[in-house]
Amino acid sequence: MLSYTVLQTISKTKHYQGQSNKFIVLAKKAKTQNMRERARIELFKSMSYVIVNNIENFFSICEKNYGDILHERDEMVSEAFLIMETCLSGFDLTLNKKFYWYYNKSLTRAFQRMIDRTYYKHRSVNRVNPEYESFVFSSTETNIGYDLNTFYMEKHNLNGFEKNIVKSLMDGASMKDFCEEKSKNYQKMYQKSLTNIREKFEPSRL
Repeated sequence: MLSYTVLQTISKTKHYQGQSNKFIVLAKKAKTQNMRERARIELFKSMSYVIVNNIENFFSICEKNYGDILHERDEMVSEAFLIMETCLSGFDLTLNKKFYWYYNKSLTRAFQRMIDRTYYKHRSVNRVNPEYESFVFSSTETNIGYDLNTFYMEKHNLNGFEKNIVKSLMDGASMKDFCEEKSKNYQKMYQKSLTNIREKFEPSRL
């Protein structure tokens, strides 16, 4: 298994730009088991940016709200790989969806469940109503809710419209779905905002 340090280094490069679909096809359809396993590793590397960001968001939220951390980053990498394999088995390339968004959504929710299971139940904190189908946690001192989706988007300074686009993408919605019955100017605003999102998140992989 790759270490967190290796993934962090890969996440800063453009080596895997635009290659995820190729690795998905190979991981599913390559003739030999060895080729399929190698393709899964390469796919995992191509997702390094979203993995590293989710892990760092996980640690940041836990440190801010709970103090001590019970997990290691390399342990989180192993969890991320298992989640990726589950996503891979259920991903349909013919639907023309971005694996990046599909995987990010699954990874974010899995890490939120981990926080809920391991940290929330053993800390004196208040639970607030979840937003966007995710677990949210609140400090008793500040009464400010946190969730990984919101944390991730605020970290990249997305505005409200851009956040709605990201949420729709994570649900597999297309521009046509998002802009249904809207004007052409609205569609142009969507396209411009999507470009901004790509630049803010990580231009080499979206």
